[in-house]
Amino acid sequence: MEANTVTLLIGLGGIIATLISSALGLYFTSKARSSTLREMLYSKQTDLIVSIMSIAGRIRVFTTILTDENSQHKIRAREDLGQCVKNLSEFAEKGAAILPTELWVEVKKLSDQTTSIAVEYDESETIKQEEIFRLISIDTKTALLARSVLGVDELTEESLKIFSSKKSFERLANIEASTFEDVLKRNAKQ
Repeated sequence: MEANTVTLLIGLGGIIATLISSALGLYFTSKARSSTLREMLYSKQTDLIVSIMSIAGRIRVFTTILTDENSQHKIRAREDLGQCVKNLSEFAEKGAAILPTELWVEVKKLSDQTTSIAVEYDESETIKQEEIFRLISIDTKTALLARSVLGVDELTEESLKIFSSKKSFERLANIEASTFEDVLKRNAKQ
């Protein structure tokens, strides 16, 4: 082989090696970036979901107080419910950017139902039992979707893994909150 051919082959080999190492570097850089973004998104989702579920629990307590005829804490409960309506509305707006669509839709329904209950109480100083059932059923579906998004059941080996797959998540997303409401109504009659 001639010296020029050997030099050409070594040069081409070097160029190919450089291209391969550059491509691998870009690939792993891209993977590292997306991993960081995924972790950041998951962290923000976790914080927001925990805040939403905490507010939902408070809302259930305050609406229970408002439905009690003999409660001496109604004025305070109504004030606190108003603050919860405001916070939940803000969380729903934040959720539009970072929550999966199905969960965000349920959070919006929860916010709307809470607002509806507050308005109903302001107008009549009562809350219909069916409105409470609707609130609880929407809250239940929201909580189940939240658990699925966070992968709560996947984090432990002892879990039944009921909500561990995308198929299960879609099944939950397709359940109407009225299904839970119907169960509550049936149980209330018993």
